[in-house]
Amino acid sequence: MSIVFSLLSTFVGLGASVLMLILLLAASPNSKPADFAMLKTLMWSVTIIGLLGVSGASWAMYVSKHILASGIGISPAVFCVGLLIVMLRMQR
Repeated sequence: MSIVFSLLSTFVGLGASVLMLILLLAASPNSKPADFAMLKTLMWSVTIIGLLGVSGASWAMYVSKHILASGIGISPAVFCVGLLIVMLRMQR
């Protein structure tokens, strides 16, 4: 059962990273050059966090640490939710 949770959390983390990238890409055409530089940095950070989450969860599943894989797999989603909250607070 824990392998199911680790796979689901990995897919949720990957999906959250992709959705955050789409959100950042959608915001980039209407931004100023300074804002575009920040968006570009955020895009790279979301990509790196997403790839680290998927590769870390895959490694943890390979060594049969499924609970650890669940935590590592969901970490990109937690990062993206935190980033979304920060971005919404910056608009005000």
